[in-house]
Amino acid sequence: MSTGTRIATFVVGLAVVFGLAVYVGRAAGPDVTDEVAAEEHEGMGGSDSHEGDGEHAGHEPAYTLELARPEVDPGDDKRVAFTLVGADGEPLRDYDVVHEKRLHLIVVGTPALTSFQHVHPTMSADGRWTARLDLAPGTYEVYADATTAGENFVATAPLVVRGHHPRPESVPAATVLQRTGPYAVAMTRVDDQVTFTISRHGKPVTDIEPYLGANGHLVVIEARKFEYLHAHPLAGPAGPQVSFEVADSSGAHRLFLEFKHDGAVRRVAFTVGAVQGAGAAEDDHAEEGDGHEH
Repeated sequence: MSTGTRIATFVVGLAVVFGLAVYVGRAAGPDVTDEVAAEEHEGMGGSDSHEGDGEHAGHEPAYTLELARPEVDPGDDKRVAFTLVGADGEPLRDYDVVHEKRLHLIVVGTPALTSFQHVHPTMSADGRWTARLDLAPGTYEVYADATTAGENFVATAPLVVRGHHPRPESVPAATVLQRTGPYAVAMTRVDDQVTFTISRHGKPVTDIEPYLGANGHLVVIEARKFEYLHAHPLAGPAGPQVSFEVADSSGAHRLFLEFKHDGAVRRVAFTVGAVQGAGAAEDDHAEEGDGHEH
């Protein structure tokens, strides 16, 4: 394994919920510039519902994410190629379809965690994947979330995009209400359950459309080590509330909620837990999906 490769590890003892949910983190690599609140502040942990984690804390990851170019030029609709390589050094070619796709690629801007992309790459016969990403100058963490032979795994790697970037250096301050276009999303937490209430023009949304087989998707990124959780909602009606089972943990986390309505995927982002350092960044609301799939 190369020095720059991040080791995917799984959190032990997480609550079981509906759908795919995997929590991984980086066990190696440079320190994050943001300082995150420690044990005295509540954060957010994860939940794991997938049978077989594929790897466990303290073990080598089942697969390594190898970017064809770990440093690229900026651009919209930028082609990024990668391979998932097993312990035998061979590319993985056999993937299970989970939530309508063989692989979910999550790309998050670091260290501020204010940019988020969830795309679905295409694979060639030799096991090489190609994704199209919108990449401004800066640093990113790339997560490949996949399943093979019934075993789920997540592999991660850093990506550098050349050029000067004015991206804020701090994770945005904690929030409980976000907006994207005409939509408002309010977040509440009771014990180990987080619920998002969605409205449009002030009226409850009761006809959320299925997106990848679910009423919503939640990605949680821990703000210091960039640990990752991808969860799917508890069973329930198509709005206005979408709930996820989570577990409290210390430190700050960014929550990226995706839901589909009126034919387009919408995205909002929240911060949970306290962020220390030279002031928290202002949250410029969230990205609104344009409904297209990569």
